[in-house]
Amino acid sequence: MFLRMRYFYFIILAIGVMGCEEEQKSPIVITEDVLYLSGEIVKLSGRIYENGGSPVSEHGFEISTSENFDSDVTTLKLGATNNIGQFIGSDSTLLSDRDYSYRAYAVSQENIIYGHTKRFQTLSPRIKYFSPHIAYEGETMTIVGSNLSSKTKVFFGDKEADIVSILLESIITVNIPEIQQTPVVEIIVQIDGENYTFQEPFEYIVGDWKKVGNFINNINFFNGINIQIDNELLFGLGYIPGGESNEQIWKLKFDNWEWEEVFNYPGTTLRGPFYDESGVIGAGASVWPAEAGTIIPNNQMWEYKNGIFNNIGNTPLIYKSILFQANGVYYATGGRQVTSSTSSVENRIVFKYHKDLNTWTEYSSMPFEFDSDMISFAYDCCQFFLTKDGRLWEYNPSLNNWTRLRQAPFTRTVGGFAEVIGEKIYVGGIRQDNKIWEYSVENDSWKSKTDFPGDAALYNATHFNYNSKLYVIKGHAFDPSLEFPMEIWEFAPEKF
Repeated sequence: MFLRMRYFYFIILAIGVMGCEEEQKSPIVITEDVLYLSGEIVKLSGRIYENGGSPVSEHGFEISTSENFDSDVTTLKLGATNNIGQFIGSDSTLLSDRDYSYRAYAVSQENIIYGHTKRFQTLSPRIKYFSPHIAYEGETMTIVGSNLSSKTKVFFGDKEADIVSILLESIITVNIPEIQQTPVVEIIVQIDGENYTFQEPFEYIVGDWKKVGNFINNINFFNGINIQIDNELLFGLGYIPGGESNEQIWKLKFDNWEWEEVFNYPGTTLRGPFYDESGVIGAGASVWPAEAGTIIPNNQMWEYKNGIFNNIGNTPLIYKSILFQANGVYYATGGRQVTSSTSSVENRIVFKYHKDLNTWTEYSSMPFEFDSDMISFAYDCCQFFLTKDGRLWEYNPSLNNWTRLRQAPFTRTVGGFAEVIGEKIYVGGIRQDNKIWEYSVENDSWKSKTDFPGDAALYNATHFNYNSKLYVIKGHAFDPSLEFPMEIWEFAPEKF
């Protein structure tokens, strides 16, 4: 009887042990935290705490927009494993700013064991800035933001741009597409069907240059007069490379675009005279050696009216000074004053000219050095001066007030021009520089225009505007033996 009882107890114990072993065969799986999260990428952590002695034929994660995992389920399969401990999986196909559920799992003996369910929300995209804000088509643009997915699209207005690269979900490089109907467009970043638009627009660099002809002969001359009266341009005097003075003046008639020589100028040859759109010219010098020799200044003034030059008196200014008007009153400044037959000093005095009385009075003083080789222009009731290092000043003669404005985007102004067309000023022609700029007085702002496509070594002989277009005449200033005519170029600032 005792043996029977011992045998029965052994059988019961064996069955119990076998039952315990059967229960331990199911792995214990834990769903852990999110290790990394962005707009489209998540990195998840799970753990096999106990495998129960049975092999794990598959393990990984399930991700779904459904809390019950009954639809839209993505399975991250990590394969079979005999390891106990942490496992990590990642998905880079998520949509930004979405709620997701996830859980770890393991498969053992065709049974799927899940960890508990957790949740996360992908991050929202953010656009910060782009650069450049103005550029040519075909150049590259950089867009900086965060959570910018690989599915991002970029539009310039309605035109989609080619994306070159997306780095770290935060830096997008695109090729700027061809300009469409307008040079100013919105930059739209599209991510997962949502549009994100920058507040500041992008602007294409526009403007069309073309060579429209040559001057009527092979003469090249500089530092002369340039007077635009109604539909005519007076252009001449100055010096010819090699030292010779130019004694001629030509007239361009805009109605037929023909040149003719003006024969009735009775004054002396002039280098670096001042002139004004009213037809007043004067000052300058007949001879101006670079280092030695005799200075022969000219102090006469002439007025061109009804096709005739009339002498209207004398001026205290000479070489490379400028003449301008404000509210009908003449002012002159800059250039150089003679101190002896061989030397001169810079002039900073602003003179006021009383034309009816033919008298000049000292009125103000410039806070900088300036001459007509630099850039100056009139706008509204003020005169503007670009110094040789790119500082822009506004002078209001009525208030006798000087105001420093925004620094120009260049630091050399020698040989350049400024032409006022409407409410914009077009600046360029600086020696050895093909850049053209547009300046807005109202906004005190600069922006690029299409570069001059010709030879940057050519000097500006003159410039003028007609029918809202800029015209520049450029010539060869270094080698007088070159018998090439000066070139005439036309620039349409808004054409593309």
